[in-house]
Amino acid sequence: MAIWGLKGNVKSITTYTYSVVGKNGNIEKDSLKAIDSTIFNRMGFLLEVRDRRHDTLFPRWIRKYDEHDNLIEKDNYSGAKLVMQELNRYDDKNNMIEQTIFEHEWKAPSDSIVKSDIHFTYKDSADCQIVESIADRKGKPWYSQKRVLNSNRDVISERIFYPWDTDKKYNIQIGIYKYDALGNMLEKDCFDANNTLDFRFVHKYDGKGNEVEDLARRKDDSIQYRDVKTYDDSGNITGYTYYKHDGSINSEWHCKYQKFDATGNWVKQVSYKNGTPETITRRTVEYY
Repeated sequence: MAIWGLKGNVKSITTYTYSVVGKNGNIEKDSLKAIDSTIFNRMGFLLEVRDRRHDTLFPRWIRKYDEHDNLIEKDNYSGAKLVMQELNRYDDKNNMIEQTIFEHEWKAPSDSIVKSDIHFTYKDSADCQIVESIADRKGKPWYSQKRVLNSNRDVISERIFYPWDTDKKYNIQIGIYKYDALGNMLEKDCFDANNTLDFRFVHKYDGKGNEVEDLARRKDDSIQYRDVKTYDDSGNITGYTYYKHDGSINSEWHCKYQKFDATGNWVKQVSYKNGTPETITRRTVEYY
């Protein structure tokens, strides 16, 4: 459950988010803004996310897995309408070999279903795995991709070719990745078809592996954006600061956790935007 910042074998989380009002110098909840429900299986994999629309909890995401914990179906909804479905097939080594995606394409006066097919092949060596994929969309070539994975199955390089793109500079995109000893991504360098650096994404972490900075630099080394995060001693995120390219602050968000359950998961949070109280969130956590 670490990826969700949760402790224990969590079955579900239901969050209730309220607007706030000041009373006698205190921050109190006002009207209910949203209800979200997230359900996990016993292995900690996401099964379903629901949110409230017009006083009804609609599915937002649904995930299905096989007996090997491979994701075999992904359904995304908008309200009660299924807008994207992803179906995956695997070989006897649990490598994904086929992915079929159905998406709604919103065009007036009506929408249609767009089908994409992606096929994967694998080549293994002593220290890496090469994954090649070919994708078709609407029955036409969409892209081809080659990725190299290290022994931890982290992507260390990738090359994507878009045959439909007439821009010979950007119809090929190349990515080079670097990781620390814990598997945290440190850098991603993005190159165009001429092998010219376009962007560099840099990530920094604290001693517990929490990401504390996310930075993007352009080809001239100027900053595109910079985001800084803070955490409490339990690893709960306590703040974001978003910086503009000139180093000035774009916006700030931080929160205070006021209550925790017996397992150590928070059940009440107050959030602030640019120093002003914004929401009170209460949540119930159910365990297996």
